[in-house]
Amino acid sequence: MRVIWILFLILSGVPFLAHGWAGDRPVLSALVKGKAKIIGWNGYVQNAEPGRVLEVGEIIETDETASALLTYPDGSRALLGPGTRFEVKAKVDGIETNELSKGSVRGIIRKLDKKAVRHHYLFKNRAAVMGVRGTDFVMSFDGVNSDTRVLEGLVEVAGDEKVLAQGAGAALKGGEWLANASGAELPSTSVQTFDPSSFGRELDNKRMTPETYGLDPRNPFAGEPESEFDNRIQETHYSRFRIGASYVFQRNTLGWDYTGQLSWNPQVRLMNRLGLVGYLAGFPLRLGEPRRWVLCTRVGLGGRLSLTRGIAAEAGVGHENWGQYTNSGPFYFAHLILGASARSAPIRGLVLGMTFYDRKGSVWDPTAVYHVGIEFGSN
Repeated sequence: MRVIWILFLILSGVPFLAHGWAGDRPVLSALVKGKAKIIGWNGYVQNAEPGRVLEVGEIIETDETASALLTYPDGSRALLGPGTRFEVKAKVDGIETNELSKGSVRGIIRKLDKKAVRHHYLFKNRAAVMGVRGTDFVMSFDGVNSDTRVLEGLVEVAGDEKVLAQGAGAALKGGEWLANASGAELPSTSVQTFDPSSFGRELDNKRMTPETYGLDPRNPFAGEPESEFDNRIQETHYSRFRIGASYVFQRNTLGWDYTGQLSWNPQVRLMNRLGLVGYLAGFPLRLGEPRRWVLCTRVGLGGRLSLTRGIAAEAGVGHENWGQYTNSGPFYFAHLILGASARSAPIRGLVLGMTFYDRKGSVWDPTAVYHVGIEFGSN
């Protein structure tokens, strides 16, 4: 019992941090022509839709006709060309890390003001790794050969992250490019120059320009991207705090009882579809002979799995107290949450739930409690 309470109290405070976790991830802001899919760390596949947040370990893959725009919390953007496979890696020490398996990505990265930081974005493939501080660049990879071109700003390219951390990579500024093959030491060829005008036409054909997405080419960060990102988080993520109002049906030796239940359910997203959920509930219950009302309280902890964008399932274990009519004991709960539309706020979802326990020693113990209700939440 003490362990459950401690975990529940910790969970109650962590959701403030959970928003920071979600807020560190890029969102798919737009998709032009064709189709794209998202592949999860455990192999699940979903159609990519604008507004979708990419979690750590998820891959977005565009078909041969589609281009996609990713927006990061600081307003930086990644424009993915057709036939591109791009993975969002974990953010470590404040550095956004991404991996290009094939295709092309154009990064328009917001410049940092902190002079002590070498770079705050990392783009890599199997042949090269690039540190970015504030730049407009294009990285392409065909599975063997890597090509890095800088339109504006400065990047540093190396063969691996260790060399990059030592500051021993090749520095590229606007109008310069570097090509190398997998397994070759950098710089494998000397830094060369290119014509930005002709390269710009190539990017336009691949729909990898700010104009493709209605952005001002002189200021690709315009449009309050941070607010845009926050709004889409609310549409694609379940609430961190959920207050439930349910109608409870329970059966005991005297028949069926009906009552109401209020619950408080803070949650934390762990990774991708997985999360941790707390469960604190209370409801009146008629027990004994003659029948008397007592307050039933529950506290529990469980796991949460997002099955689709609008459906989630929860299951866990907890501890329950029925006052004078029974000793305290464990219970097991399972909930199915059907997410409501963002336009129906503050209502967040319809809940179908069941609680099961099998405690001996009291004739008034039911074996199962069913409830149906709605949840109110806040992001």
